[in-house]
Amino acid sequence: MALSACAKQGQWIAQVFRDLGYAKFIGKNPSCVQMLGDNQGALALVQNPHLHERSKHIDICYHFTRDLAEKGRLDVSFIPTIEMAADGMTKPLGRVAFERFKSMLGLVA
Repeated sequence: MALSACAKQGQWIAQVFRDLGYAKFIGKNPSCVQMLGDNQGALALVQNPHLHERSKHIDICYHFTRDLAEKGRLDVSFIPTIEMAADGMTKPLGRVAFERFKSMLGLVA
C-alpha cells in the first residue's frame, strides 16, 4: 500500500517537473521514475503479478505500481534497510545509525 502511494506521488511530482520544463531533474529517462524500497514482498508483486494465497486480499487499486512498471514509467529497485535514508526521518536511531544518516544527507564535515 505504501509503495502504491509513493508511486502515485512520484508520478505526480515527475509530471509537475515535466510541465515546468525541468524534466532533467527526474533522472536519466524523464518518462520513468525510479523508486527504491526495502519491502521484498511489495517488490516481488511489482515484478511478478502472480496471484497468490497471501496476496489475494490486496485491493486492485494497489496494483497500479505493476501497471506503471509494465509501461516503463516506474522502475522499482531494492535497497537494504540499512541504506534507506528515509528511516532517519521516521525512526529513532542509535548513535551509529544517526551518524550514517547524517552522512547520507551530506551533513558530516
